[in-house]
Amino acid sequence: MQAVIQQLIARPLRHAVKFVLQRPRLKKRMRDMVTRMPGIHAMVMRVMFQAPARPRISTGQKHLSPNARRAYRALKQAIRTHKR
Repeated sequence: MQAVIQQLIARPLRHAVKFVLQRPRLKKRMRDMVTRMPGIHAMVMRVMFQAPARPRISTGQKHLSPNARRAYRALKQAIRTHKR
């Protein structure tokens, strides 16, 4: 149940933290307030440093330059050769 709640609040919490971090005075006030609440502070830190559930990495090579595609293919070939 706790994991479901954390998933529901993770994205809005990340956006809120980003908003706060862009405003120095608000950042100081929030940091002073949250550090007095260890449970909330721990939850914010866990959510902020947690890896996203679904990485947004493209599996295609269309976004790569020709030079990067060659390097990518060479790397994949080296990995395949090493596994044998």
